Amino acid sequence: DGVNDAPALRAADIGIAMGGRGTDVAREAAAMVVTDDDFASIVAGVEEGRRIYANLRRSTGFILAVHVPAVGLSVAPVFFGWPLVLLPFHVAFLELIIDPACSIAFEVEPPPRDLMEVPPRDPSASLFSRRMVLASTLHGGAVLVVAALAFASALPFGEEAARGVGFASVVAGNVGLIRAHRGRSPGFNPVALGLSVGAVGLALLILFVPALGRFFEIAPPPVWIAAAGMVGSFGAAVLAGVAVPVGRTPTAEV
Repeated sequence: DGVNDAPALRAADIGIAMGGRGTDVAREAAAMVVTDDDFASIVAGVEEGRRIYANLRRSTGFILAVHVPAVGLSVAPVFFGWPLVLLPFHVAFLELIIDPACSIAFEVEPPPRDLMEVPPRDPSASLFSRRMVLASTLHGGAVLVVAALAFASALPFGEEAARGVGFASVVAGNVGLIRAHRGRSPGFNPVALGLSVGAVGLALLILFVPALGRFFEIAPPPVWIAAAGMVGSFGAAVLAGVAVPVGRTPTAEV
């Protein structure tokens, strides 16, 4: 890790320099700096980098998917002659509270067991692969269809009751999208579980507590139709994730 090693470190696929004994020039040229000068830390560093990148892809796919039902339900009334499914502050509530909170779940997602067994990713591969965009759009589309059907089915009970069913269905669908985009990860994620339970609980409070309902311009619908919309949206998201998985990160040929 002397000064003369800098060109080789720069040219390497992954240039690794020692943080303690290495020179400043070598550390600047390296892609990875081992701060404790222990070669065993290299494996841990690569694993953590892979975990972060994989979770970034999951989070990005999730954010793309949750915007599909939000946008779709905002424009559906124009085509079907419905009253507004989601009012502007419903969309703002989803965008500012529910969706960002759910995205946090992916930051602490444990790595899959075979994370270090797959080949390295292709450095030229885009974070937004065509498959990821298509799969995420289909996942969100599944939630959109079920939430729209639930809203239409609840319209005979009144506009505000139907709006409550549509809103709760979207929240439950977003929780299902968390599960869909966790993919094959087998680990227990208490943050994902807690946020999912909290999001559904908050939706139920808004749906059935009169004071909150009046603020959100939502009336309590029949329990059975609210349950059908929420369970249906959650199930549609999970099944869509199984049928059309986002897929692995594109790998390089090794």
